[in-house]
Amino acid sequence: MLVKILQKEKGFTLIELLIVIAIIMIVASFAFPVFSNIQNSTLLKDASDQCLQAARQAKNSSCSGKDNNDHGLYFQHSSEAKDKIVIFTGKTYLSRDTNKDIEISFEKTISLSNTFTDNQIIFYQNSCLPDQNGIINISASSLSKNINLSINSIGIISE
Repeated sequence: MLVKILQKEKGFTLIELLIVIAIIMIVASFAFPVFSNIQNSTLLKDASDQCLQAARQAKNSSCSGKDNNDHGLYFQHSSEAKDKIVIFTGKTYLSRDTNKDIEISFEKTISLSNTFTDNQIIFYQNSCLPDQNGIINISASSLSKNINLSINSIGIISE
């Protein structure tokens, strides 16, 4: 005589799988904005670090008398393209040596503004002093937060 032993099937039903997927999607929808803000905050901090580094590079090049000339920063703002900073060699941006330009472009979501006359600041050769003092404002379009860098009359660059 054959005795059949009924075994209970193991596994998940379709309903159980759909419920788990729905729960995962709900949790992910709450997590996405948090991760997006973290990414935008990181982009803002990176842009601030790049601006700070560019200002220090221009100042140090002038302090050391590099290329026997002044060095400066030019801030180029564009509503259609990426904002950028140009580290230049020369008395002004217009009279610079274009072969020595160093351009730093930022993400489209990053916006630069400044309080400098003609959107430029120049550090005088060997003295390290800027031609003016002012503030560089870096903001991210998706955040309500911005970072200000200041350059004072004796050339100290700070965040």
